Amino acid sequence: MPKRSKPSGNKKRDRARGISSFNRKAETRTQRNCILIVCEGESTEPTYFEKLRIHLKLDSVDVIIRGEECKSDPVSVVEYALEQKKQRDREAKISPTQAPFNEVWCVIDTETPVDNQVALERATAKARAQKKFMHLAVSNPCFEYWLLLHFRHTSQPFRNASQVIHKLKEHLPNYEKRYQDFEELFGLIEQAMGHAQAVRANHVDGGRYPNPSTYVDQLVDVLVKMKNFN
Repeated sequence: MPKRSKPSGNKKRDRARGISSFNRKAETRTQRNCILIVCEGESTEPTYFEKLRIHLKLDSVDVIIRGEECKSDPVSVVEYALEQKKQRDREAKISPTQAPFNEVWCVIDTETPVDNQVALERATAKARAQKKFMHLAVSNPCFEYWLLLHFRHTSQPFRNASQVIHKLKEHLPNYEKRYQDFEELFGLIEQAMGHAQAVRANHVDGGRYPNPSTYVDQLVDVLVKMKNFN
């Protein structure tokens, strides 16, 4: 028979040694909510979400926002987001202090520099193939429609982004691309979310991203809920 090691005679010390040995072997894996937001816009959208992250005081969660690194067409945005997800997964396997992305969001307009419905459909298909973690926050025709909904409910179709910005300036006279002063909008977020949901519910044309519409409220809702568990 194999020889058994003798107990030390001190049960408390033996028990403590066993617990300590177990703790030394276990790796400490970072448990954090971690979300990646990739925007096709280089300034307005990333600035909005960064200011919102600060406003919500999301200090114990990671919200990584990318805008300048990817191209502006929908397919490039989704492909960049997927690559960032894969890279973060690889890093998380190597480092126990690095958390993988729980969710990935792509903020996209239907009116891009090259208005291409085929590109939008391709981007949507790529995202739907990764539906466990990837989501699209699409605005038709543009992100500024989401900003407009902070002030008013409107289901009026818009010809282009310029027309939306013209309406937005009735409420934000100094609005331009690279606008920075989003703090005044954050008290109106619940109103904007309600408007976005109502507009989508009232559309009867059956299209995926009808004009006008936005799904940015769904991303904002995720961030607000993260705040509640922060």
